[in-house]
Amino acid sequence: MQSEDESVIEYDSWRWHTEGAFPKDQLPEQGYVHIGVFLTWLINHDMLDPDWIAGSGVKRAVAAIRERQETTCALRDMTGGRFTSDMLTVEGRGFTGAYYARSTAIRGTGVGSSAGRPTDMRCRTSGKRTTASSRSSNTA
Repeated sequence: MQSEDESVIEYDSWRWHTEGAFPKDQLPEQGYVHIGVFLTWLINHDMLDPDWIAGSGVKRAVAAIRERQETTCALRDMTGGRFTSDMLTVEGRGFTGAYYARSTAIRGTGVGSSAGRPTDMRCRTSGKRTTASSRSSNTA
């Protein structure tokens, strides 16, 4: 668990992806999918802080996600859709910090700030199958 003097980093939030120009043809739950996938990976690699799990009332939900009996939408509802550093172990914060730093550098946005975040989160495809080698040569 983080010490009291450390500030809590908000890595991501469901509301960042459902407010504003969120596509009207998409269910709001779709704005949490990427956070849920990331949290599931962290859960399966024991990177959620056990003290946070015990103190925030998510113990059953985390166990059910680990056993594949529940989706991370349960956590979305229990955390208000926020993904923050106080949820993570030291290893989890290191991994997440590196991941989000790389991700935000690519998009040109800052972690913990909605400034500069893309407003249209729909996937765009060319209609053709993309391979790893073609992805690296594609330009946006």
